[in-house]
Amino acid sequence: MRFLYLCLATLVILTSCAPSEDTTFDTSLKQQYPELDTVESIITDDVIYVAMIVTPLKQFVEQQIAEDIKNDLQKKYPAHEVYTSSDMKAVIEVRRVEQPLSTDALDKLKSYDQSLEKEDE
Repeated sequence: MRFLYLCLATLVILTSCAPSEDTTFDTSLKQQYPELDTVESIITDDVIYVAMIVTPLKQFVEQQIAEDIKNDLQKKYPAHEVYTSSDMKAVIEVRRVEQPLSTDALDKLKSYDQSLEKEDE
């Protein structure tokens, strides 16, 4: 009986800690780019920030994938500033950002993305 209660408690804890489902924007990006493993995004009135992790076999060209996504999103949403990052820290930071989104948090992500671009040059 004790074992049954322990199993039930474990199942409840594990199911309550399940990750949240992707947004429709994230899902559509994953469908369009099958090499994406994880996508996290922030969309505001004038900024789109996409952080992604690519599948292990595509990590050699992850910067090119990020650039392709950025170009496609700039064509689809010309009124928005588009930022993309394939860095794991960016994914963690986007997940950490809570609603409502503060401009300080978004500025921090933008500056982080721009510093990565400078390092690549």
